[in-house]
Amino acid sequence: MLTRNHYLMLLVGISFLFISPIKGQDRFFSQFYSHPISLNPALTGTMNGTFRANAALRQQWNQVLQTPYSTFTAGVDTRIKISSSSFNHDRIGAGVVFSHDQFGTYDFNANAIAFTGAYHKDVTAGFPQTISLGFQIGIEQRATSYNNFVFEDQYLLGSGYVLSTAEQLPDNQLAFLDLSLGINYSATFNQFDQFFAGISMWHVNRPNISFYANINNLGSPVEVEALLKMRYTGHIGLNLRLSEQRYLSPRMMLSVQGDHLATNIGANYRFNFEDVHESHFHIGGATRLVKNTDAIGLDAIILMIAYGRDNYKIGLSYDAQVNDLQNEFVGQGTYEITLSITGDYEGESLFCPEF
Repeated sequence: MLTRNHYLMLLVGISFLFISPIKGQDRFFSQFYSHPISLNPALTGTMNGTFRANAALRQQWNQVLQTPYSTFTAGVDTRIKISSSSFNHDRIGAGVVFSHDQFGTYDFNANAIAFTGAYHKDVTAGFPQTISLGFQIGIEQRATSYNNFVFEDQYLLGSGYVLSTAEQLPDNQLAFLDLSLGINYSATFNQFDQFFAGISMWHVNRPNISFYANINNLGSPVEVEALLKMRYTGHIGLNLRLSEQRYLSPRMMLSVQGDHLATNIGANYRFNFEDVHESHFHIGGATRLVKNTDAIGLDAIILMIAYGRDNYKIGLSYDAQVNDLQNEFVGQGTYEITLSITGDYEGESLFCPEF
């Protein structure tokens, strides 16, 4: 039987693969396990309760931009027990997730709603194990305003950019279908310790995200195409019981998209208070490595805390930037706040890390 040390060695070994020079990223969260269905569709329905509702708000570059880049996402999911005796321990997860991105300089915004589902297959052999397959399908709408755009034909000597432009601009909004897939494996051994790992593929259908996609509005025979590159996300970790009240959770997440890579490597410590409300406190940290051109470098140090009581948990994190921008802009880190509410526990669960 695999022991805690086997899984720990596997975690360390895979970490070297995760930081090798392969190629990513779009929307992401530092507290990625606080919003699991945005991390991997296969995690839909994995919770210690009848349902799970999550929300996360992330604001980037507050000191660099007059209007910071803001991301908000919220989702709810549940699981359904299969009544057939042949699949008595299998479960089906279902949920919905909404996301909103706002970049104020050009009033660019994106709104997406997606339905997510997963099938959780019990493969217990010696100790509890589950393999989950998931999908997510949704529609994303993107829009911008041309009010803050300027072109050289608008410039009037002595007066500035006051003239009208002759540029033929496309519609300032578009919508597209987005499809994602995922797989996850989880195991509980030694009664308390848990291992989990998963891979997800986002934008599988490679949607066209060009505002020039509808050429009819331009009267031009030229079609401009910008296919959204697939994003691959891998995550792996352990949940180790140190004592009756204390847990340690090393974990890692990798996001790869095109020529870009970002990976978080860190650990969280959990302490349970002895009270009737099942209160618990989390503290953790991580480093984020990124690859944007040819080299991998340290991008940020991430500090995280969370407090849980009864069925809810609130988390706060701060990404302290250490890249080249820090030389000119002090205090331009990223804030992120998360909220999670879980339905009452009914004697069964599908393991998923909470923070």
